Amino acid sequence: MRKMINAVSFLAMLKEKCYYVSAFGENAELGIKYTDIEKLVNELPDTNEINQDAGTTNVSFSEDGKYLTEYSSEENLSYIVPDNVESIGPFAFSGIKKLEMIQFSNNVRIIHYHAFASCPNLRCVALPDNLQEIGFEAFNHCYNLDSVIYKGIKYQSKFVLEKVLKDNGVQVGYAVFDNTDLD
Repeated sequence: MRKMINAVSFLAMLKEKCYYVSAFGENAELGIKYTDIEKLVNELPDTNEINQDAGTTNVSFSEDGKYLTEYSSEENLSYIVPDNVESIGPFAFSGIKKLEMIQFSNNVRIIHYHAFASCPNLRCVALPDNLQEIGFEAFNHCYNLDSVIYKGIKYQSKFVLEKVLKDNGVQVGYAVFDNTDLD
C-alpha cells in the first residue's frame, strides 16, 4: 500500500529537492537540513488526517470524483490532490493567495487552463509523472514559483521544462509558466 504524506512532510521533501526555505506555521524551522528531514517526518501527526482541516470543505469534485472543479479555501497553505482525481479543472485553484504548495498523485493526467493562475505564493510544484496535458496559462502569474519537479528532476528554467514536458509527450499550452520566477 502506498504511504500518503501530509503537508508538513511534503514541505520537508520540497525543501530537500528545491532548496526552498520558508517558515511553515508552528511546525517549521528556517534553514532545515537534510538530516533534520527524517526527524521531522518521524514526528508528524497521523497521516490519516491529511486534508481534514476546515479548508477542505471548500473543494468541489465531479460526481465520480475524478475531476476537481473548484478549490476555494484561503485557510490552507497546501493541498494534496486525492488519488482518485485525474483532472484539475479550469480556474480550479486560480487566485488562491495563501497556497504555497500542491501535491499531485500520478493519477492526475490533465491540468486545465488557468488551473493555478494567480496563486502568488505558490513556490514549488511537483508535477505528476503521468501528466498528458497542461493547459494554457495554467501557472501564469504565480510570481514566486521558482522550481518545478518533474519525474524527480528539479527545473528552474521554464524553457527547459517545457521542452522536457513536450519530449515526454505532454501537450503544453501557451504561456503555462509565464510571470513566474522560473528563468
